[in-house]
Amino acid sequence: MLADTGLRVSEACSIKIEDIDFLEGRLSVIGKGDNEDLVRISERALSAIRDYLNEQDLRALVRRDRNSPSVIMWSIGNEVGEQYAGEEGAALAEQLRGIIREEDETRPTTSAMNWARPDMPFPAATDVISLNYQGEGIRQDPMFEGTDRIRTSPQYPAFHAKFPGKVILSKAANLGHKHNQSHLPQVG
Repeated sequence: MLADTGLRVSEACSIKIEDIDFLEGRLSVIGKGDNEDLVRISERALSAIRDYLNEQDLRALVRRDRNSPSVIMWSIGNEVGEQYAGEEGAALAEQLRGIIREEDETRPTTSAMNWARPDMPFPAATDVISLNYQGEGIRQDPMFEGTDRIRTSPQYPAFHAKFPGKVILSKAANLGHKHNQSHLPQVG
């Protein structure tokens, strides 16, 4: 970051998280003469800072809750875009699973997937397969009348064939009654 921004070491050491504007790509620092300066920061440096902060947040979460008997598994995301980002998305999932494993070896990891397919790399990176909207469709509620609704065939048999040793969980979008009612799929 020093080379990226031209900051002095003393300036960089005094940066607080609230000094970073991630949206605008700039940093507020107190320079010589106690003047506040706005310094541009590259996307590469911002990405490195985000990665560092995300890892620290994940570690803190697991450390805080790992002794709770109500935690049965760790989620690394809910319907995240990385599920269809190929090897890059799977690599991130593996990285997150690795961080969790370093902090808690006793519980599995999962990520609720609303679009993943068994042949995609992302599902292999989790310990438990969690599938949302299988065969029930997305945007089926009356408020989406007149839109192109999304409906897919259930993928349970294909996931079971690809990952016979993994638990498969599901959450349906709409079963004709209570919205978002969870259920366990019947897999033969």
